[in-house]
Amino acid sequence: MQLAQHRYSAEGDARVRRLLLKRAEELVREIDMPEAERHYLRGSIRSLKEMYSEAIEDYSRAVTLQPDEVGWRYEFAMLLRRQGCLEEARTQAKWCARLAPRQEKYRKLLQEINQAQLVKQGRPKNG
Repeated sequence: MQLAQHRYSAEGDARVRRLLLKRAEELVREIDMPEAERHYLRGSIRSLKEMYSEAIEDYSRAVTLQPDEVGWRYEFAMLLRRQGCLEEARTQAKWCARLAPRQEKYRKLLQEINQAQLVKQGRPKNG
């Protein structure tokens, strides 16, 4: 999945990316793993395949089953933010900031989501 996300992310690499994601899906189905991990991996794959509704469902199930996985919650919050689900993204980002209060990227994400909500509500950025 990391290859598909980072190495083959360009438009010209779409064929290779599809093949990598197809193989990742097969492995997730075939390999015995905890249910939470399976949902997390499926969510990641579906997000990369731009199947956002399905990805959100899988991420949601994954963090429900394994609530202390802060990295999963962070990815979930990022996906929710990109999809405009700001209140849900804020909830996940707050969890991240609570679980790992020293991690600047979690606090920064929460601030960015709060700012986006204010802008969406039509309030000025600085007020």
